[in-house]
Amino acid sequence: MFNNWNQLLDSIKNTLAIIDSMSHESGYRDFKEVVENSGLYYLFEYPSNDPRLHSHNHYAIDALKEVFEKKENWSSILILISHLKNPEFIISKIVNKKSPCADVLNHARICIINYHIPREFSEQYFERFKITELDMFKFHSSDSPEIIGRHLSYYNELLPAIIPNDVKISLYILAEYDCETLYNVLSSSTSIIKTYCLSSCISLEKAIELIITSSTEHVSKTLAFYIINNTNINKNNVKISSNYLLELFQALYRKGDFDYWMKYINSYPCRFPRIQPDLGKALALINTPEVLDSYLNSIILHNNSLDYSYTNSREPVAQCLTVFKQYSTLALQSLCWEKAFTAWCKWDFGSSNNDLLFSVSSSELDYPVTQYFLNNITEKEREQFINKTWEKLSSIDIIWHASKSEQVSYYYRCASTLQLPFHANLAYEKNDSRMDLSLRFNLEISKYHQMLFGA
Repeated sequence: MFNNWNQLLDSIKNTLAIIDSMSHESGYRDFKEVVENSGLYYLFEYPSNDPRLHSHNHYAIDALKEVFEKKENWSSILILISHLKNPEFIISKIVNKKSPCADVLNHARICIINYHIPREFSEQYFERFKITELDMFKFHSSDSPEIIGRHLSYYNELLPAIIPNDVKISLYILAEYDCETLYNVLSSSTSIIKTYCLSSCISLEKAIELIITSSTEHVSKTLAFYIINNTNINKNNVKISSNYLLELFQALYRKGDFDYWMKYINSYPCRFPRIQPDLGKALALINTPEVLDSYLNSIILHNNSLDYSYTNSREPVAQCLTVFKQYSTLALQSLCWEKAFTAWCKWDFGSSNNDLLFSVSSSELDYPVTQYFLNNITEKEREQFINKTWEKLSSIDIIWHASKSEQVSYYYRCASTLQLPFHANLAYEKNDSRMDLSLRFNLEISKYHQMLFGA
């Protein structure tokens, strides 16, 4: 395509001139089309993980480096690079990491500062979700994570597509070569939504580095919201993000924010199924009773009928704590099972709230409570618990119930309570700690009781 070095240089300079002239115009500007038509685009059309990358068409990178080092218009150069394939790799080859050019860093800083979410998107989201700019002072409230996280997550369907390429490459440059300046830019912004959108262009590694070092609450929490929300919906991120998520949870604990994030992630674990293994490993490695309290106390318990199959949080909790069991000490496991059992007994299938039950039900804590019956108490103690519950069930006709519904609920509360020690008995008999929590154990009751309760 290019016969000699000078022809390549001329093509680069001509493309930069066109971009520069277009930058001063108002209205629609398709820089990508200009770059592709220049022929430069296809010189970089190869995988970024190819070990032969620099030797293949190395003259194209060398030509860009020569133009770059002559310090022409930084804006047009970065726009050109940002529309080429593998722009991050190109930057890594033409920027001196030990002493990056201050002018380039400053241009990247100004480019990020000047970015604003297009009005049409802001107006559209206000119409759909009634979202205005979020007040950063809400981050100080312990009750805010649900509202803030949900509002920010609405933008994920647009990200990072709405971020211009030159802003993306500017974020990469500062994250890679001057993380302190990037932190200062993010800290100086008063727009939570803008910071959230910019977070979509910062690598997980750099975002967590910023969270760890940040002393500005709205910056660290906005970055964390994006990581958590994005990992939940982006299947492609699961494998590469695993270690980073573990590091994230450990960082949130060190910053004293673990309670805050458990309220967002763990009130309804079924909303965040993809992070459960990493959360379980983090609980094990942090290894403190306080973290177990934050985790277990954050889960909102519900009566989930075993007669119907629908999404609930029992399986995500089981997945999380199965991984926790793999990495934790026996003492920490025992403490977790005991705390879960205590919370489960206190809840008692919603008896304190006068919840009505009309079928055998499960809860979000079925897995750790079954582990309690299997590992924390003896076989004799487990049978004593079963017998005591049977005695309660047998006395149903001699206890005053305010209504037939409450009497039926009393029966199903006892029947539901018996499911978990029965699961433990089955696992004990099989000498296998693996449990199929979808199994339902039917109670052998009289025909009178079958007719009375429809069991």
